[in-house]
Parts: sequence; structure tokens; C-alpha cells
Amino acid sequence: MHKIKLPVGTLLLSLLSAITACDAPSGGDFDASLEPVASSAQALSHNWSASFREPFSYQEPQQVAVDGSGNVIIAGYYGVSVNFGGSTLTTSAFTAGFVAAFSSAGIHLWSKSIDSLDIFGVAVDSSDNVIITGLMYDDTDFGGGTVTNSSSLGSSMFVAKFDSSGTHLWSSSFGDGAYAAGQEIAVDSSDNVLVIGRYYDDLTIGSDSNSISGGCGGVLAKFNSSGVPLFARFFESSNPSNGVYGNGIAVDPSDDSIAITGAFKSTVDFGGGPLTSNTSGAQYDALVAKYDSSGNELWSSSFGAGETWGNHVAIDSSGDIIVSGYFKGSVDFGSNTSTLTNLGTISTYVAKFDDGGTDLWSMHFGNAKTWYHGLALNSADDVLLTGSFSNSVNFGGGMFTPTGGDDAFFAQWDTTGGYVDSASYGTWGWQGVTAVAVDSSDNTVLLGAFDGSVDFGGGWLPNQGDDTFALDTFLAHLSP
Repeated sequence: MHKIKLPVGTLLLSLLSAITACDAPSGGDFDASLEPVASSAQALSHNWSASFREPFSYQEPQQVAVDGSGNVIIAGYYGVSVNFGGSTLTTSAFTAGFVAAFSSAGIHLWSKSIDSLDIFGVAVDSSDNVIITGLMYDDTDFGGGTVTNSSSLGSSMFVAKFDSSGTHLWSSSFGDGAYAAGQEIAVDSSDNVLVIGRYYDDLTIGSDSNSISGGCGGVLAKFNSSGVPLFARFFESSNPSNGVYGNGIAVDPSDDSIAITGAFKSTVDFGGGPLTSNTSGAQYDALVAKYDSSGNELWSSSFGAGETWGNHVAIDSSGDIIVSGYFKGSVDFGSNTSTLTNLGTISTYVAKFDDGGTDLWSMHFGNAKTWYHGLALNSADDVLLTGSFSNSVNFGGGMFTPTGGDDAFFAQWDTTGGYVDSASYGTWGWQGVTAVAVDSSDNTVLLGAFDGSVDFGGGWLPNQGDDTFALDTFLAHLSP
């Protein structure tokens, strides 16, 4: 989920237009300010789990990463206050970003608050440095002095880096127009930083710039380990009223090639010539594209016969590319796989391609709203998917039925798409796993939000439930 919140005092028409243009259509994002977590079919063994919240506040957990020492880093944004085990973080801004680190045993190491921004992506490099991206609404200080919101009308994209103790190393902002945001972030084998994002109006990153009007544009940007821009690639639709949404990014450590996913409508040139969407009207196609380490397009593909989105992407040790997303209607990923037909309102899909873009296998599930929120791979290249579901769903090991509202899920398949494991977590209300990460010992870390209470195998985690902002953040560390 990448939900956009409007900063108080900046409700300008141009900003509203920009946010509308670059926000996903209804049904395309997970909204963490939804509703209510118990569990069934515990598939993984509990190591530790915790929940976090302060009274009369809210948090929106976005991403989780694990460093080389097994420490867990989470990031997102909040309002009023939050406590992750150290000092209580507070903000007087409309919203503030948070980053928190925990040891492999779940002990709080450090946490920090950064005013006037939303953090959407977090990654770690080979030295266990922490890098974040998202959008900033106002000038702010990441720890090294004021960074200016360079957008005169709305929000700027930011990238910031901290060492393993949370000490600021560098930070930058980018955004000449009404809106810019980094959606996800990745690091290559040389600790260069890759960001996929969205923008509206004008955007300059280093020596590269672009200007669009009407719709949302996508951007792929690369920075060296010191934050110096290396290149930016901009993507815009041939129809000014349509958009290009950059959602997910991954890097192949064997050659530092880059895979991205998202959605677009009309015709877009991702670097190798025009690519035209298959769907018509107001619906979008999913996109998957691959680039070399210098940002040159290797191939790009689109998929969809109805509304289809790509939201997360991963690359395994063989260079194969795994994409997850959702679709309505039907979708065909290539000649080697069968056409998938929606089972209800919205279905989730997982599709695998080789390094040249040829489809290997695909699957779908969910006969109502089944949302994927996280995608990761373990050391065996098994695919791990997390999210929430609101009606009965079978990931391959038997039917799960929600206990009330939406339940959270975890599911795992091997390299051929064969079922390995799954679990659901839910009581009444709403609960969802927003992000997943795997450490070097194949422990699985789940980050999410819930109402009610939730048990990952170590006892019930209660929700404070003391006000209308009823969602708490949970973090669970599980072993296979």
C-alpha cells in the first residue's frame, strides 16, 4: 500500500490533481486505515512477535528489510506518537516517517522519527546501512541538516541513508513540480541505490529531467552509494489523461540488471520502443520491464484483458523474475501458461518469467478481494506472498475462510509453483500482512496492521482499541 495523505494547509487544486493522477485507482492499493487478527493453521514456528501503538495515534507500516546480521528494520509513517520499545516518537506534523531496528531476537535497537513525510520503501546494503524513500510534504531534517521540499506546490521524492545505528549519512530530495514520490527501493552488488517512483508535472534527478501534464509518470532512478544520481529513466503515456505507475523494483546481484513492475494505459516507451496496452477504456495493463545496470532496456511486456496491475517483483538466483499483482477479468502471461480468469471481484496472481521475459508459470487465487501486500524469496528460491483476504481462498493446501472481515495470510510455493505452505491469521475486523522479508537462515518476518488481537503462535497480541484510529502495527519473526 502506498496511501497518499494530504498535508494540512496545502490543499491547492494543482496538488489535488497531482495526487489524484499519481494515486492508484480504487482497489489498487491496500488501505491501512481500514478495519480489523486471530490465527488458524499455524504453518511457521513462532520465534517472537510484538505489537506497537500509542493512544490516539495511527501508524501505517509499509516495508520490512533484514540486514546481514539478521536485524529487522521496519519503516512507514504515523501521526501523533508511536513507541517501538525505546523512547516514544512524537510529531506535531500532519504525518511523520518512522524507521525502527530490532535484533534477530526482537530487542529494540533504535528508532527514529522524521517529520512531514511518508516512507514507502526501505532496503539495506552490504554494510547494513539503511536506505529509505518516499515523499516529503515540507522541508525536513533527516539528521544532517534541512532538506528542502523542492516542489513549490506539493511533495518531493526523497532518498536518505543511515548507518546500521541509525546515524544520518546523506539525504536528498527531488521534485520540481506538483508531486513526486519514491515507491520502492533496492540496492545492487556495489551498494548503488535503485528507486522506482511516480511523478506529476516536472521532475529533475541529476542531469536527467522530464515534464508531463495530465497523467502520472513513472521514473526509474539510480544513485551511487554516496547518493550521487547516476541516471533517471522517465516513462509517460501517449495519452496525457492516462498514467504510468511505477510500483516494484528488484536487482539481480549476478549482473546488477534491474526488473520493474507497475501498470500503464495507452502507449508507453520503456526504452526499447512503443508498448501498447491490451485493455481499453479506463482499465490498466500490468507491465514488467528489465534493464541492464546502465539503465538500457533489455525487454518489456504488458499483460491484461481487464484491469491488471503489477505491484511487486523479485529476482531469484537463476535470474528468473517473479511478479505479483491483481487483476479483474482475465490475464494471459504468454504462450507457456494458460489464461487466468478472475474468480470473483478481484484475484491475486503470481507469475514467473525467465531472464529473457518468457513466461514459465502463473497462478491465481481469491474469489472475492484477495490482496497481495508483500513478496519475497528464500534461499531455495521459494516464493513467499503475504496479504489479506475477505472470502474463502485456497493457496494449494486447503481452503481458508476468514473469521470475520479480512484475515491476513502467508503462502509459499517452490520454484515450479508447487504448493509448500500457507497460514491465515484473523479474528473479527481487519488484518493484513503489508510486507515480508526473509533472513539468511530462512526465518520469515511479517509486518502488518490489525484490529482486535492476533496470535502468531506466541500468545495473543492485543490491540489497544482506545479510539477511532484502531489499527496497531504487528511484527512477527517465524522459522520454517
